[in-house]
Amino acid sequence: MSRIRRGGYWNKIAIVDLSKKLVKYLELNDSICGKFIGGIGLGAKLLIDNTPPGIGPFSLENLIIYTVEPVEGLVLPSAARMAAVFKSPLTGFFGESLCGGYIGTELAKASLDAIIVSGQSPDPVYLLIQDGTVEN
Repeated sequence: MSRIRRGGYWNKIAIVDLSKKLVKYLELNDSICGKFIGGIGLGAKLLIDNTPPGIGPFSLENLIIYTVEPVEGLVLPSAARMAAVFKSPLTGFFGESLCGGYIGTELAKASLDAIIVSGQSPDPVYLLIQDGTVEN
């Protein structure tokens, strides 16, 4: 891990645009980390800040945001989870899903707090996440 972890966060977000096949990186603001703790809190903040009001859940402007908890990668049973946050087709507002296992730990090992995925690819694609970088 090449970056310094501050307060449980790596302060780095990958933004993946599948339509343009681009990956950009965003530095996460320390004040956001203190106010929106955890994967769901951080994901909700990123979703609200980065989606225009009134978009539909199946719109290409909708995002899927994968976030990890600040304690991800530590030996704390049931505390480390990865969250997927999105505009819900059921409510039309906010949806989330949590998962355990190793995927969140691997994301944290790559020095990323979140991956924001937008757009649509005409062909199947994969994301390679390795050593703090994301390739599609």
